Amino acid sequence: MKTPGENNSVTKFVFQNYILKVKEMRRILFLAVAMTVIGIFTEVKLTEILKDIPEYFQDEDKFRILIVELAIFGLIYSFSSELTGYFVAGPLQTIFTKSMKDSLKAYINLNYTTFKEVGVGKILKNMDRISSSTGELIAVVINQILPIPIFIFFLSISILRNISLLVLTIISFHIFLYIIFTFKITDLRTKLRRIANEELNKTNNISNEILCNYEGIKAFNNESYELERFDKQLKKIIKPTRKLWQSLYFLNLVQKNVLICMDIVICILFFVKRNDPSITNQKIVIQYFLITNIIRKKFSNLGSTYGMFMIMHTNIKTSMMPESEEELGDEIKFKEQIKFQNVSLSNTDK
Repeated sequence: MKTPGENNSVTKFVFQNYILKVKEMRRILFLAVAMTVIGIFTEVKLTEILKDIPEYFQDEDKFRILIVELAIFGLIYSFSSELTGYFVAGPLQTIFTKSMKDSLKAYINLNYTTFKEVGVGKILKNMDRISSSTGELIAVVINQILPIPIFIFFLSISILRNISLLVLTIISFHIFLYIIFTFKITDLRTKLRRIANEELNKTNNISNEILCNYEGIKAFNNESYELERFDKQLKKIIKPTRKLWQSLYFLNLVQKNVLICMDIVICILFFVKRNDPSITNQKIVIQYFLITNIIRKKFSNLGSTYGMFMIMHTNIKTSMMPESEEELGDEIKFKEQIKFQNVSLSNTDK
């Protein structure tokens, strides 16, 4: 088991060691991707079916056919969209156990000095972190990240076929803005979370130190000093945690405004082109708002998905240890030849 280096990303490391090398995961991967593709295709197809409902109210035969299509594609969508997670759930447990075994093997093959320097407590913590993070990283990629580009692909085809290239361009531009803003603000929130966690760890260390030194503090009447020291550290937590929570609501605000701007621009376009039936008609307007509803649903958790991916990525990278590297230190070299002079052995009676 090789650790991910500068030229070997964590994602590539996980893919090579836990997706390709785990037979159960390798067998199920194609089926999981196929279910994802089918689920997204039928979801987009449903918008094309639903847009025809008002027109078919006057024709009983056509309406009956439409209801049958709606039922068929609806059932396919409901099953396929959930089967991806169902199929992947089993192999993920195998990956969890393999990762735990690989971690133990890596630590148990360290030399004695390095093993003692790391410590059993940290080793157990790292083993738990890397094993759980590996499975969660794969689950996030397959269940939440992979569907996004597939959805954009089928959505683009549907808009080109049923609406227009101009509408597709406007939607694509706003989706691009949505993704960029989400990633930038989420990166900022990740930094704030790290700062907040560091300050919280310092606070916990101080509180632990105070409680462990209870007798000494009471003996020397240092309660006021220790409480003041603890309160001073507590104040350092307020600023990063406040910004962390405020940035969450700011992210939601930006995301909603981007999509609202998209709706406004498209509605203005429909009004300007109201005399052009190829761009503005009842079917197109209905399908557009069905599409925007799906876009909102698909991208609503993009920030948390990206944040979770980065957290799992960091957990794996910071918890890895070499498998069997003997860390003996640097070799000592002497510039001059070592000579022994007047060396003798003697045995004296006491």
